[in-house]
Amino acid sequence: MSEEQLEGVGHEKRPAESPLPHGVWVAPAGCGMLRGGRFCALDQGLATLTGYTASELLELPWKALWADVKSAPAEPNPESLPCEAVAARLRRKDGLVVEIVFSAVPLVGDGAQAAEVALTVFDAAVLNRMERQRTGLAAELDRTRQQLIRAARLSAIGSLVAAVAHQLNNPLCGVLGLIERLARKPDLPTAESGLLALAVEQCKRMKQLIRELQRSAAPVSEARGVFDLHQTLDGVLQLLNKHLNMAKVRVRKEYGPGPMAMTGVEPQIRQALLSLIKTSGEALPESGELRIQTGREGDRVRIVLGWADCGLGGQALAQLAGAGCCADSASGVADQEAQMGLSVACGIVKAHGGEIRVASTSVRETTMTVLLPIDDREGNREWNTQQF
Repeated sequence: MSEEQLEGVGHEKRPAESPLPHGVWVAPAGCGMLRGGRFCALDQGLATLTGYTASELLELPWKALWADVKSAPAEPNPESLPCEAVAARLRRKDGLVVEIVFSAVPLVGDGAQAAEVALTVFDAAVLNRMERQRTGLAAELDRTRQQLIRAARLSAIGSLVAAVAHQLNNPLCGVLGLIERLARKPDLPTAESGLLALAVEQCKRMKQLIRELQRSAAPVSEARGVFDLHQTLDGVLQLLNKHLNMAKVRVRKEYGPGPMAMTGVEPQIRQALLSLIKTSGEALPESGELRIQTGREGDRVRIVLGWADCGLGGQALAQLAGAGCCADSASGVADQEAQMGLSVACGIVKAHGGEIRVASTSVRETTMTVLLPIDDREGNREWNTQQF
């Protein structure tokens, strides 16, 4: 615009006291002022949108801007009320038709008499894209809200389980002590001695299960420490023993030699392994086998979950590899609880500087490999500030 044209936009002009357009959250493509059916001032954005130069656009009548003269939007009248969000099809100078949305607000001078109209033009494609993004964000917010509700419910159930486990532990210790006392009697028949020994074994098994429940339900500590990965895996398998037995899933342990010491936040690693093993077991058909293998790979520990004849469940889990094991990639698993569990497990592994690899050579063979640094003091420290 020339200086003369800019002078036409007087500082004494102001919008009439009326509401501005609603529902617009993006910058306009262009703005201008109308007087007598023609532009008297405009910005470069409006000229770029139409393909005309500023001087050419100032000479064009209102109706010449539209793709179809018969269906052209009515010329904004300074005397009428403001018009908001009017959709129209603008024809550019090069002949291309652009979908736009414009709003118009009358301007008044010091004499409080409207003589000009301020026009704000938006690119409809940008508005549509922003609306799709808004809809997607709203859906993501709703999914996150539902996950938080389920997480709160699971947390309450965990607290209840911990309380019940504590109440069971006291009488169990009394029963175990009594049975052990009876088992020490020297004159017991062989049959009764065998039954008492079996009772002691089962009581110790229940005591260990209660201890694992209490450890799992305890508040998660963020302190990093050294722990034995094999002991953590055994604790997870003991918790899932009943669940896997009901699914008729056999577990074959192929641990590496000796203890598998590593550094990290043990409760978080336990939670991640529990989610991964539970979901892997659910992907197996009846009477399937889940293989758990551990070993070292350079300066990292390796946990491999392998299963065969897993069908569509394994294919869904294999989708984790393609998207870097993030929350969106877990959408291939139909069960919402499994989605949340996999997402949390992937976040924990990544926060510890590790990764998860899923390989599915066919529908009959799938492996999930979890790689974690043996000592992550020099690695990723995000886990130190994240809550899972």
